[in-house]
Amino acid sequence: MKKRNLSKQYQNCMIKKISYFLQAIIIYLFFFIGRFLGIKISRKLFSSLFCFIGPFFKSKEIVQKNLANFSPDISILQKKKIVEEMWKNYGMTFIEYIFLDHFKNKNSHMEIKGETNLSSFIQEKRPVIFVSGHFANYELMSMEITKKILI
Repeated sequence: MKKRNLSKQYQNCMIKKISYFLQAIIIYLFFFIGRFLGIKISRKLFSSLFCFIGPFFKSKEIVQKNLANFSPDISILQKKKIVEEMWKNYGMTFIEYIFLDHFKNKNSHMEIKGETNLSSFIQEKRPVIFVSGHFANYELMSMEITKKILI
């Protein structure tokens, strides 16, 4: 009986490892395709791709539950639009990670409002607290501010 349980556990472990390996291959393939196509085309392609494959994930129920908690009176059409935009955002954010070097070396992707205020804080070496919403690829804000500090 113990041998059978160990064998089953071993099979489950191997299935998981194979599954993770295949998932990694798919992700690397996506990265390769994204790099090959460039950022503009990749954003469009992967936002559409994520809209298509996103609803097949388990998170679909969580998204619907969260929308119901957010606003019980929201229409089905509005929910559908919000979910579609969410998946598009995930697709664009996903692909932007392979272009971080592009963003790091260019200044054309983000506008900082109040940059003169930022400059004066940097020159005076005063502490600053930045507040941001969780919009799109919000991690880029930190990278952009760091670039301004190092200039």
